[in-house]
Amino acid sequence: GSHSLALLADGTVAGWGANDSGQIEIPAGLTDVIAIAAGRFHSVALRADGSVVCWGQNLLGQCTVPAGLGPVSGIAAGFAHTVAVRQDGSVVCWGNNADGQCNVPEGLTGVTAVFAGNTRSAARLD
Repeated sequence: GSHSLALLADGTVAGWGANDSGQIEIPAGLTDVIAIAAGRFHSVALRADGSVVCWGQNLLGQCTVPAGLGPVSGIAAGFAHTVAVRQDGSVVCWGNNADGQCNVPEGLTGVTAVFAGNTRSAARLD
């Protein structure tokens, strides 16, 4: 998108650039962050406890973190979708699925990292 995020040494997040959807309005109290991802109009943070926080545009559900997501070890933000790899190596995706970018292949396990683009998602297997 048109915004950037920085993960600071103290576990907080800074944002700059476009803010037309609140994508750089860091949620109050967001601390203990270990990873960040910037989508087109939304932002995502992974906390040390494995929880995920999303903010910004949510027109297609890209910021509605699924209930019961569980502990997460990696995140990615696409144009209007969000991808997470759980600590058990499974993948969860939410938001825009117009091009199948959130259709996680059945039986996909052993994932160590996830990636997201405009209309695609990918997973790394080790």
